[in-house]
Amino acid sequence: MQIRPLLAVVAALAVAPAFGQTIGTVTAVTGVATVTTSSGGATLSPGAPVVHGSRIVTTSGSSATLSLNSGCTLVVPPSHAVTVLSSMTCKDLQAAVKPMGAVAGGQGTSVMGQSGGGGFDPAVAIWGAGVLGTVIYAATRNENGDQPDNQPISGR
Repeated sequence: MQIRPLLAVVAALAVAPAFGQTIGTVTAVTGVATVTTSSGGATLSPGAPVVHGSRIVTTSGSSATLSLNSGCTLVVPPSHAVTVLSSMTCKDLQAAVKPMGAVAGGQGTSVMGQSGGGGFDPAVAIWGAGVLGTVIYAATRNENGDQPDNQPISGR
C-alpha cells in the first residue's frame, strides 16, 4: 500500500476550506422547511447548525430564519430557497433567496463552488486543484513512493 500518497490525499481533504464548516444556526422555523447538505437532507428545526453549502427550502406555509456567524440574519420566506455559502456576504445571501418558481426555472440558483452571484468561488477551486494534483502525484509513484522508470506499455 502506498502510505505517503494516501497521507497526502487525506491531508488535502482535511484542509478543505469550507466543506462541513458550521457557519451559523437556525433560529426559527414556522411550518415545514427542509435543509439539504452534502451528507443528506432533513427537516429544518430551530438550533440546527447551518453548514457551508446548506440548501434551505421552504414550502408555501413555512419560513426559516438563520443567524450566521458573520452577524447576518437571513430570512427565507414561504416558497423560497437559498444555498448558503461561507464565501457570500450578507447582501449576497439576501439576494440569493429566490422564489421557488425562479429556482425551478434555473435563474439565480447558487451551486456548491459558486458564489451567490453565480461567479466562481476561488477557495473551492484551489482546494479542488490541490486534491486533483495530489491524486495525480500519488498515481505516478510506485509502492515505494519513488517515480518508476518510464517503461513503454507493451501487450506482451
